Amino acid sequence: MSMNAPSSDEKASTYDDLPYESRFVAATHPDRLATMAMLHGLTPPPPDRCRVLELGCSDGGNLLTIAQSLPGATLVGLELSTRQVAAGRALIDRLGVTNVALHERSLMEVDDALGQFDYIICHGVYSWVSAAVRARILDICARNLAPDGVAYVSYNTYPGWHLRGMVRGMLRFHAAGLPADTDPAQRVSEVRRLLDFMAASATPADSVYAQALKHEAGLIGRSHDTYVFHEHLEADNHPVYYHEFAADARAAGLLPFAPARFDIIEAGLPPEVRQAVSGLADDPVRREQYLDFVVNRTFRQTLLVRAESRPSLEPQSSAVAALRLTALARPETPGLDVRSEAPAGFVSLFGDRLTVGQPLLKAAVFALFERWPRSAGFDELVDETRARLGWQTAATDDDRRAFATFLLQGHMTNLVNLHSLDPPIASSPPARPLAPPLARHAAAAGERVVNLRSCASRLDDLDRLLVPLLDGTRDLPALVEALARKVADGTLPVHHEGQPVRDLARARELLAEPVERSLWKIAGEALLLAV
Repeated sequence: MSMNAPSSDEKASTYDDLPYESRFVAATHPDRLATMAMLHGLTPPPPDRCRVLELGCSDGGNLLTIAQSLPGATLVGLELSTRQVAAGRALIDRLGVTNVALHERSLMEVDDALGQFDYIICHGVYSWVSAAVRARILDICARNLAPDGVAYVSYNTYPGWHLRGMVRGMLRFHAAGLPADTDPAQRVSEVRRLLDFMAASATPADSVYAQALKHEAGLIGRSHDTYVFHEHLEADNHPVYYHEFAADARAAGLLPFAPARFDIIEAGLPPEVRQAVSGLADDPVRREQYLDFVVNRTFRQTLLVRAESRPSLEPQSSAVAALRLTALARPETPGLDVRSEAPAGFVSLFGDRLTVGQPLLKAAVFALFERWPRSAGFDELVDETRARLGWQTAATDDDRRAFATFLLQGHMTNLVNLHSLDPPIASSPPARPLAPPLARHAAAAGERVVNLRSCASRLDDLDRLLVPLLDGTRDLPALVEALARKVADGTLPVHHEGQPVRDLARARELLAEPVERSLWKIAGEALLLAV
């Protein structure tokens, strides 16, 4: 076999040697996929009882996270790496999760016998396999997708990857000169060292080339070893232009209809730029390609449906009335005057700073922020927003249409989130609080904890000690007792007035109030199931 066309066994071996870091990809959640489909005029399968297939699922981390908010769904993952499938199955058994199944299988072996799925996910695979496997991915998405289903495929794109590909070529050249028995982790260490040297040494220092190397060195310096190895040192990494991907998808019987998530950079383009791009092409594929040229896009997450589907080309605000809403941003300052037209600052969950002057949108975002983690239906949000603005009259049809347009704009700019379903979230601690098994496991392991709203939770040390205990069997006194016993036996150090606490009764007394506060915070982080 040549270096550019590794066999399936060779590809699996590299992932066994250095397993890819499996993380939740929020854009792949069926709630997100269904919402985007609804915004484009489609009627996707309800996510709460859907069938999901993930191609290249690693150890199932993404599917397990999806499963915690979709207990009625059936989720199936296919993965070639023996090591990753074994690790995923072991975790599934340990957590007692019954609706996720992982299978060690090559994508080339998938046929109609696998059945049809409402949602098919293929993240981080398409660009990193041979041409034959890329064609097979699209074939699976076409043949195994339910009639109204939605497929998600991510891939590297040009023009942005022209520069990144240059760096990849340097790193692969350097790695090829290392001894054959150099392990993957050491290979990554060596190429990091090379890139740091190149970034520091490129001349002239203020040239476009030198600045580009510094940018890439910074990105790779912040990245996990698994990303660097599989993104830059694997034999296969084939970026494409969007129009090329769209043509291949159409040839397979699929229709690309939308990105998996709205791009805030693209949404922020000046109107004259957007108008100029629209003037370059009437065809939506060509228009998207020109947008990629403008923003120098390196990566895409594309949604596809069967070719006979008829999605709208642009998101429709009329669909908002059928969706539920939550806040994606918080006000920068307390006491926000929503009735004023003065610009007010908001900070999104992704760290973007957003400025809003329109009172209607400010009032809506603030209302959603105050009710988090609960969601609001469109009608109740209409009434609550108008009440906050002091408007006494009932909303007309024109008012409702205008409000839906504002909310769609807010969704496209990460101010609000739209949902096709509402998970069973407890907004206050139940008598015996229950957190999802995966959240309990992640908190105990010190890993990122994803909540039932598909966001990373912000937990302090006490929260992380408490979440693993929230299995639905303990009330507040029992939770305090469990932690107090850890204090008494010395496994949980607690000090009071500079002295270590080892007395059980004193530990109960000191922990009672903090544990109760922590429970309310955990509920506010959307980590408790309604039971």
